[in-house]
Amino acid sequence: MTTKPKKRKLADWSELFDTGEMDHVCDAVRVNIVNVTVGEPSDMNLPLRKWLLVRLESYVEAHWVAGQSQVHVLAAERFRVAVERLADLFEARYPFIEPAGRIEADALRLAWLEFIAYGGAHWMLDRPRRVARSTQAAGNKRGRAKK
Repeated sequence: MTTKPKKRKLADWSELFDTGEMDHVCDAVRVNIVNVTVGEPSDMNLPLRKWLLVRLESYVEAHWVAGQSQVHVLAAERFRVAVERLADLFEARYPFIEPAGRIEADALRLAWLEFIAYGGAHWMLDRPRRVARSTQAAGNKRGRAKK
Protein backbone atom coordinates (compact mmCIF):
# COMPACT_ATOMS: atom_id res chain seq x y z
CA MET A 1 0.00 0.00 0.00
CA THR A 2 1.38 3.39 -0.95
CA THR A 3 0.38 6.65 0.57
CA LYS A 4 0.49 10.06 -0.97
CA PRO A 5 3.09 12.34 0.50
CA LYS A 6 1.49 15.00 2.67
CA LYS A 7 1.49 18.47 1.24
CA ARG A 8 3.48 20.89 3.34
CA LYS A 9 1.34 23.68 4.75
CA LEU A 10 2.40 26.95 3.17
CA ALA A 11 2.97 30.07 5.24
CA ASP A 12 0.52 32.92 4.72
CA TRP A 13 2.23 35.13 2.16
CA SER A 14 -0.60 37.70 1.86
CA GLU A 15 1.07 39.96 4.44
CA LEU A 16 3.89 40.52 1.97
CA PHE A 17 1.49 42.86 0.14
CA ASP A 18 0.98 45.04 3.24
CA THR A 19 2.81 48.32 2.58
CA GLY A 20 2.63 49.21 6.27
CA GLU A 21 4.55 46.03 7.06
CA MET A 22 7.03 46.92 4.32
CA ASP A 23 7.61 50.36 5.86
CA HIS A 24 8.03 48.84 9.33
CA VAL A 25 10.55 46.20 8.25
CA CYS A 26 12.57 48.57 6.05
CA ASP A 27 12.78 51.09 8.89
CA ALA A 28 13.82 48.32 11.30
CA VAL A 29 16.60 47.31 8.87
CA ARG A 30 17.79 50.92 8.65
CA VAL A 31 17.79 51.38 12.45
CA ASN A 32 19.56 48.07 13.03
CA ILE A 33 22.30 48.97 10.54
CA VAL A 34 22.76 52.38 12.16
CA ASN A 35 23.03 50.66 15.54
CA VAL A 36 25.62 48.23 14.16
CA THR A 37 27.72 51.19 12.93
CA VAL A 38 27.99 52.41 16.55
CA GLY A 39 28.98 49.00 17.87
CA GLU A 40 25.68 47.44 18.94
CA PRO A 41 25.08 43.84 17.88
CA SER A 42 21.99 42.97 15.86
CA ASP A 43 20.01 39.78 15.44
CA MET A 44 17.95 41.23 12.59
CA ASN A 45 18.77 38.12 10.57
CA LEU A 46 16.34 36.10 12.69
CA PRO A 47 13.12 38.02 11.91
CA LEU A 48 14.18 38.47 8.28
CA ARG A 49 14.48 34.71 7.91
CA LYS A 50 11.52 33.76 10.10
CA TRP A 51 8.95 36.18 8.69
CA LEU A 52 10.05 37.29 5.23
CA LEU A 53 11.98 34.37 3.77
CA VAL A 54 9.46 31.76 4.91
CA ARG A 55 6.58 33.73 3.37
CA LEU A 56 8.50 34.40 0.15
CA GLU A 57 9.34 30.73 -0.23
CA SER A 58 5.65 29.90 0.28
CA TYR A 59 4.64 32.46 -2.35
CA VAL A 60 7.06 31.01 -4.89
CA GLU A 61 5.99 27.45 -4.08
CA ALA A 62 2.32 28.37 -4.48
CA HIS A 63 2.75 30.23 -7.79
CA TRP A 64 5.69 28.67 -9.60
CA VAL A 65 4.77 26.64 -12.67
CA ALA A 66 7.43 24.56 -14.41
CA GLY A 67 8.28 25.81 -17.88
CA GLN A 68 6.65 29.20 -17.41
CA SER A 69 8.34 32.53 -16.87
CA GLN A 70 6.04 34.51 -14.59
CA VAL A 71 7.13 38.06 -13.78
CA HIS A 72 5.55 38.04 -10.33
CA VAL A 73 7.42 34.86 -9.38
CA LEU A 74 10.66 36.33 -10.74
CA ALA A 75 10.04 39.50 -8.69
CA ALA A 76 9.43 37.33 -5.62
CA GLU A 77 12.73 35.57 -6.27
CA ARG A 78 14.58 38.91 -6.57
CA PHE A 79 12.94 40.04 -3.33
CA ARG A 80 13.98 36.77 -1.66
CA VAL A 81 17.59 37.25 -2.79
CA ALA A 82 17.61 40.79 -1.34
CA VAL A 83 16.23 39.58 2.01
CA GLU A 84 18.58 36.61 2.17
CA ARG A 85 21.56 38.85 1.40
CA LEU A 86 20.66 41.20 4.25
CA ALA A 87 20.03 38.31 6.64
CA ASP A 88 23.42 36.83 5.75
CA LEU A 89 25.14 40.19 6.36
CA PHE A 90 23.50 40.59 9.76
CA GLU A 91 24.28 36.99 10.69
CA ALA A 92 27.94 37.40 9.70
CA ARG A 93 28.12 40.57 11.88
CA TYR A 94 29.05 42.60 8.82
CA PRO A 95 30.71 45.91 9.80
CA PHE A 96 28.28 48.30 8.11
CA ILE A 97 29.30 51.92 7.61
CA GLU A 98 26.97 54.82 8.43
CA PRO A 99 25.31 55.53 5.04
CA ALA A 100 24.57 51.83 4.59
CA GLY A 101 21.42 52.04 6.73
CA ARG A 102 19.52 54.18 4.24
CA ILE A 103 21.07 52.47 1.19
CA GLU A 104 20.23 48.93 2.33
CA ALA A 105 16.72 49.90 3.52
CA ASP A 106 16.03 51.60 0.18
CA ALA A 107 17.29 48.58 -1.78
CA LEU A 108 15.03 46.28 0.26
CA ARG A 109 12.08 48.65 -0.23
CA LEU A 110 12.65 48.73 -3.99
CA ALA A 111 12.72 44.92 -4.24
CA TRP A 112 9.62 44.72 -2.04
CA LEU A 113 7.72 47.34 -4.07
CA GLU A 114 8.60 45.55 -7.30
CA PHE A 115 7.23 42.34 -5.83
CA ILE A 116 4.00 44.07 -4.76
CA ALA A 117 3.59 45.69 -8.19
CA TYR A 118 4.15 42.52 -10.20
CA GLY A 119 2.35 40.30 -7.70
CA GLY A 120 -0.76 42.50 -7.69
CA ALA A 121 -0.80 43.41 -11.38
CA HIS A 122 -1.92 40.04 -12.69
CA TRP A 123 -4.82 40.02 -10.20
CA MET A 124 -5.97 43.46 -11.30
CA LEU A 125 -5.70 42.63 -15.00
CA ASP A 126 -7.85 39.53 -14.47
CA ARG A 127 -10.38 41.35 -12.25
CA PRO A 128 -12.93 42.29 -14.98
CA ARG A 129 -13.18 38.65 -16.07
CA ARG A 130 -13.60 37.42 -12.48
CA VAL A 131 -16.28 40.04 -11.76
CA ALA A 132 -18.19 39.17 -14.95
CA ARG A 133 -18.02 35.45 -14.15
CA SER A 134 -19.22 35.89 -10.57
CA THR A 135 -22.00 38.27 -11.67
CA GLN A 136 -23.22 35.72 -14.20
CA ALA A 137 -22.96 32.91 -11.65
CA ALA A 138 -25.00 34.91 -9.15
CA GLY A 139 -27.80 35.21 -11.73
CA ASN A 140 -27.88 31.50 -12.56
CA LYS A 141 -30.62 29.38 -10.99
CA ARG A 142 -29.43 26.64 -8.74
CA GLY A 143 -30.54 23.11 -8.07
CA ARG A 144 -34.29 22.53 -8.34
CA ALA A 145 -34.89 26.16 -9.28
CA LYS A 146 -33.62 25.37 -12.78
CA LYS A 147 -36.92 23.51 -13.47
